[in-house]
Amino acid sequence: MRDRSIARQPFPIPVKLRLVLAVGALVACNFIFPPPSTSTPDFGATPAATPSLWPTPLPAPSAQATLAVDIDDLSSFRQAMRPEDAADVLAFADATRYYVDATFTPGLPAQLAGRQRVLYTNTEQQPLADIMFNLYVNTAQFLGRITLGQVWVGGRVVEPELLHDDTVLHIPLAAPLAPGQSVDMSLEWVETVDGDMEYSFARYGESRGVYSMASFVPLVAHREEGRWEAGVQPFTGDPVTSDTALFALRITAPERLAIAVTGSEIGESRAGDGTRTVSVVTGPVRDVSLIVGPLELSQSTVDGTTINVWLLDEHSAKSSDMLREAEDSLGTFNAILGEYPYKEMDYVDVPGFGGIEFPGLVIIGTVEDDGFREVVIAHETAHGWFYGLIGDDQLEQPWLDEGMASYLEVVYYTEVYGPEAGQQVLDGHTNTWTQSPHPELPVGLDVNSYESEGAYFTIVYSKTATFLDRLRQTMGDPAFRDFLRALYDRYQYGFLTTAGFQALAEEECACELGEMFSLWVTDGGPIDLSQP
Repeated sequence: MRDRSIARQPFPIPVKLRLVLAVGALVACNFIFPPPSTSTPDFGATPAATPSLWPTPLPAPSAQATLAVDIDDLSSFRQAMRPEDAADVLAFADATRYYVDATFTPGLPAQLAGRQRVLYTNTEQQPLADIMFNLYVNTAQFLGRITLGQVWVGGRVVEPELLHDDTVLHIPLAAPLAPGQSVDMSLEWVETVDGDMEYSFARYGESRGVYSMASFVPLVAHREEGRWEAGVQPFTGDPVTSDTALFALRITAPERLAIAVTGSEIGESRAGDGTRTVSVVTGPVRDVSLIVGPLELSQSTVDGTTINVWLLDEHSAKSSDMLREAEDSLGTFNAILGEYPYKEMDYVDVPGFGGIEFPGLVIIGTVEDDGFREVVIAHETAHGWFYGLIGDDQLEQPWLDEGMASYLEVVYYTEVYGPEAGQQVLDGHTNTWTQSPHPELPVGLDVNSYESEGAYFTIVYSKTATFLDRLRQTMGDPAFRDFLRALYDRYQYGFLTTAGFQALAEEECACELGEMFSLWVTDGGPIDLSQP
């Protein structure tokens, strides 16, 4: 435990709510944040495929759209995992695999030109007549645009359709895809990055010469109850819900710029024209994000995971503090929740709002704010478990990751600074929701059922933190600790639901929690906090 108190610091209210309050903007808006190897996958081009012309005046493609790779080889993906967790990859032989080759060109606007090959296997019990991709770059929280070129299915050019204001790619299949069968698809695309993130609350754009290309890869949509979850965008909160998959990336960018990306670098080459190309693989993750900019790297290691802190030169004096805070966060959650299985975790300086999480990589927009930065790092690191490893439907049940991450702020401060510090954080969360206009609202609603951003952040973040502490008291500390670890053991790489959360809690405490979950999570109502 560190001998330091947070009493002199202002209480760090929920990460994404604090900035909204600061600017007096609790109104609806569109941009709510929230050892190298010598072997690399073969990303050579397949001679049979002929790429189409891309939209002018964009440059002609430098590689063909169907990337030639060993589609059955899982060994490369093991390199992104800690040695003791590398075998996890073997369970994902039927998971979707993405092979992406992209070139970044800075400017106003900047451009990311890419091709991807996707191997998708039907893991459902019924045939599929179509495939849908979410094009998140074309949604409101992204200051950019993705334009598609040709699309191939099974080696043939097809004519898909764009739906929901070009946010969904719909590919009808020539024949139904039977259970257990796979389809090999390729896409070519160009993205423009043309918005200032620093004051816009976006997750994709540019800030002080740093380009954030979050969720830049078109992703096969998640399926829920026999349907594609595509084209449904929340008015606030996190828009991405996707299945665990495997990614192999080849990214080319100017040599003078650093490349921070989900996964682990396994190779690098330089073309002699001022660019360099890195080859990257991931373990089982739900999404990939890319950040390119004039960033300096500092590193440390916790429990076999390398922490990468990427900072602008103007913030270089903060590197030791950020490394310590990241070490404390990762180490605390490893001990409480279950060990983080990936070889790397990146914390990237993108000046702007508080912070936002992506698999294996988080944006820290508050590097200069010593009093607030640490809670941002703790909160976003917690997302490495809740949503990253333990998935949920962020549109339908966001409390399962945002509420958990908010409560884990309490756990972090308790473990690192002591019970009094943890209680201060918890009290702040409790004060936030009890003083809100509608404290009776349940925490378990879907995003669009909350009438405002303020209601969403206050209830989903802060009220959930109080609920989870009450759940700890009801279950007892030993059972609650076992419950947190059981969530990891049972739902790692999968999807957690409210029903599954309650059932596992009841299993661990051997008690009935239906009334408590009804009051706090599903139905709501007045709560008397003076009662245990």
